[in-house]
Amino acid sequence: MRRLLATWAAHLARPWLAVGVAAVAAALLLLPGLGEPGLWEPQELARADAALTYVTASRAAQGAEPPPAPRPQSPGAKAACPRQAPKDAVARTLTDRLLRWVLSRGEPSEAALRLPLALLGVLTVVASAGIAARLAGGRAALLCALLLLSFPLLTLQARSLTSELGTAAGGALLIYGLLSLRPIGATLGAALRGGPGAPTRLAGLAHLLDDALSLAALLGGLALAFAGGGALLGVLVPALAFAACTGAGRGAWLALGRALRRAGRALADLMSPAARWRRAGEVPARKEPPADAGETWLGAKGLVATALAAVAAYLLVDQTIDFGPLQPGTRQVLGHSILPTSCYSWALGGLWQPSDDLRALFDSSVEQIAFGAFPWGLMAPLAIAALLASPRNRERRAAVLCLAWAASAWVATEAFQRKVGFTIYAAFPALALAIALWIDARLRAPDERVTTEAPLPAGAPLFGLFFLLGAITLGKDLQTFPERLTSLLVGNDAIAYPAAARWLAVPARAWILGLGTAIALAAALWMWRGATAGAPAAPARGRRALSVALIATAALAVYWVRGWQASLSELLSSKQVFATYRAQRAPGDRLVIFGDLGNAPRYYAGGPFEQVSTRQELLDALGAPTRVFALAPASELCFVHRQIGPNPYFVLDNDNPRTLLLSNRQGPDADRNPLAESLYRAEPPGIAERPRSRIVFDNRIELIGWTAPKQVRRGASFEITVYYKILASVGASWRVFQHYDLGGARFSGDHVPIAGRCPTTEWQAGDYVADRHTVHAGGPGTPAGSYELWTGFFTGAAPSWRNMPVSMAPAEQRDSEDRVKLTSISLR
Repeated sequence: MRRLLATWAAHLARPWLAVGVAAVAAALLLLPGLGEPGLWEPQELARADAALTYVTASRAAQGAEPPPAPRPQSPGAKAACPRQAPKDAVARTLTDRLLRWVLSRGEPSEAALRLPLALLGVLTVVASAGIAARLAGGRAALLCALLLLSFPLLTLQARSLTSELGTAAGGALLIYGLLSLRPIGATLGAALRGGPGAPTRLAGLAHLLDDALSLAALLGGLALAFAGGGALLGVLVPALAFAACTGAGRGAWLALGRALRRAGRALADLMSPAARWRRAGEVPARKEPPADAGETWLGAKGLVATALAAVAAYLLVDQTIDFGPLQPGTRQVLGHSILPTSCYSWALGGLWQPSDDLRALFDSSVEQIAFGAFPWGLMAPLAIAALLASPRNRERRAAVLCLAWAASAWVATEAFQRKVGFTIYAAFPALALAIALWIDARLRAPDERVTTEAPLPAGAPLFGLFFLLGAITLGKDLQTFPERLTSLLVGNDAIAYPAAARWLAVPARAWILGLGTAIALAAALWMWRGATAGAPAAPARGRRALSVALIATAALAVYWVRGWQASLSELLSSKQVFATYRAQRAPGDRLVIFGDLGNAPRYYAGGPFEQVSTRQELLDALGAPTRVFALAPASELCFVHRQIGPNPYFVLDNDNPRTLLLSNRQGPDADRNPLAESLYRAEPPGIAERPRSRIVFDNRIELIGWTAPKQVRRGASFEITVYYKILASVGASWRVFQHYDLGGARFSGDHVPIAGRCPTTEWQAGDYVADRHTVHAGGPGTPAGSYELWTGFFTGAAPSWRNMPVSMAPAEQRDSEDRVKLTSISLR
């Protein structure tokens, strides 16, 4: 078995085979099951709807009369300044163009819409693995592909309609083309000429094919990068990165200088033969060393990249800013104010705003990178530093490439988010590339018996400790702020994490912490016990630890597709709600849609449906004598519950936080109406304890009782129910706070009442509310003792939160912060 594994490892070390395996692995992960997860609403659905609207309008315009020709302008008149993207815009339109192309080919389907984006994901992996193969070989290519597939920035973008993956794919292809391109036909020409050491004609043809692919990657990458990210994010960043790693064409400049010197001497000799004879009789001319052809060609490509970056920068500056007289409060340079043109830039792919978006903070992109490359992205800065310390010039140059690519993309992303709008960091392939090259270098060093090769061997334990602690910290942050990951592709924490999301009966966010910690722990063990300087061979236990880390990395890559996206789609898309309807419908049943679901019924209904626009139409439909299914916003449940009257209604699907499935007939399962035991028109039964005197908040809400356990274990979960009588319409949105205090210790149970199914804005006079909530009783470090429960209502967020005033309560049960004490719970 060991010999067989060694044979396979030798085969996979071939760069072309390793890139092929990376392509197959990416396709097997990203392409299957594209139609299974639903479109997240409203973000993905809105993107698909916009593309469908565009296609429909285009088809309608084909048969219409052409628009009148524009009126001719007077000589010298200036063209109007565009304020938005024209219809023929190219920059930053790649995703929309792909969606429109798919929709123009026939009836829309999720799989068809996602397929081009998934192919872009495969292309990104192939291009990045190709760069690694060119720089270090097949093993580095496989490592780079595996790390990339474990990044949610790649995996989730490849299967989401809110993707900007064209920018990353184009940048990786552009760098690969610049890196691998050689003088076209040079090898084939040498093969045809023949001679000692010349390659065979077959080898020459193979090299010619490789050159053709490199040129195609260069040109195709340039087009993809511009269409995906525009001149700033798509073209300028990778061009600058390649120019930086080649010294901006240093070799080409040296070769050009030598050529000019020789030309000058030849010209002087032609003009003055006597001077040539005198110089020949004096001191012998110093013989210059021959130029390195490889360095010269690399420098020439660096010059091309520099020129490309300069053109992109010129276009961006010319189209986005003007230099005018000094004005107060403006940025200035050389005695002139920098003034935005306030015009749409076809090179930028957006409008450079006069004022900054203050919501785009310094750490906006940092958080996106940290969470989007979890957990391996933490290792990228250390890997780049280690490669820069390598004695090998090739590895130092690769480190400069990765550093320039990642850093320039970060600066460009920050500027874009501050002045244009939200965008997704596109240089994550540079992070995977740097880590893969560093791991490959550490694995290569002991195999080659090189005593000085392993980068920073003495710091390996610190590397491992930093990686482990960083992964645990980020994993815990994602448990507290999972919106940073659900909103990774749309920004501003716009998509709330559905706490009910489960995969294999385990909370979806818990998998992230578990797999991330496993990866970091195994990688840390490898760094602690693995290859060190001067070691004849890496210890087996170190190699086994690295194998465990890579296996856990593959598991994380699978989890993003099969676990995270799938489990959250069940709650963030109405697809599952429609699936429940399709499973229970019978011939003759009606489907009524209330609220804006976009084109979701077109994708998921599987038959005819009726759209109603008023609440009364919804109530009339539920009161029909025949069976009716109704999809309605979850926020309407309070109104339906209060106004339905004697007509029975049932909630068949209550999982989706935005959309409910209602019916006037009960389904095969029990009624899932959360208000059946939460909202009453008379005092509810089951109140265990009552206050000795009245407790009233803002003369609107009276607390009439509660049910709570007397004793719980630390770390356990328990349910508490607080009962309210509504004295007057609340009219505003409030949350409930529950503080369990013991001296300086506290655990809390803050929440939205009734799980958000009937917000306080809907509470009316005469209602009785039973608010049930599950509380987690601290953790293992929480001290035992008798905790006092203080509660009330609050709005806002720290530090600007505000509590609802307490208008009536016994003095011993209230405090100066508008809190009311209910009971004590013993924590043991």
